[in-house]
Amino acid sequence: MSFEVHNLQNVDGRLCIINAGHDNFNLGGLSELYVIEHNSVIELPIINYQFLAGKQAIGNGDIIVDTGVEAYYFQFTPETAGFIEQSKETDHGIYFDQSLMITIPKDRPGLAWLKFKMSTGRYIFIYRDNNGQTKILGDIGNGLRVKFDMDTQKEFAGFNSNVMSARRSSLYPAIFWNIPADEPILDHITE
Repeated sequence: MSFEVHNLQNVDGRLCIINAGHDNFNLGGLSELYVIEHNSVIELPIINYQFLAGKQAIGNGDIIVDTGVEAYYFQFTPETAGFIEQSKETDHGIYFDQSLMITIPKDRPGLAWLKFKMSTGRYIFIYRDNNGQTKILGDIGNGLRVKFDMDTQKEFAGFNSNVMSARRSSLYPAIFWNIPADEPILDHITE
């Protein structure tokens, strides 16, 4: 567990204690990502937001998809993909602004096809971070739109790349998915 919650009277001036996490490291960035069109998903893991009972927000079970559905798989080199979740406040309360960004090097024909293909749908994103944690972004009724920005750079030594981004606002934080770090995500996505 990456944190402990204590009754306030048991902690000397602190609300919680945070350790270093998975294998005593706390690594930034993402290692892999699956993207599935949201209306091809039949069922998502059962999510329990009863923070007071279990002190965790985690989904259990497999993702069930339509037969023959296409899923896009991305694997990342260091410092090329990340996720940001910011709490925002309105007169109606708190919501979570969730943003995923991926830098994809080099412009190429396969990437142009992917940009066109993904420009009209809404998607559910499943990512694993470099600490081995897996999260699900989006749900069956609230998929994320995908945007691509391309820049070849003017300088010869510049970095020719596309930045793929997806964003949404949600009443809930992105949900953790209960998959051990050593198990492939694909083993938990079934038809």
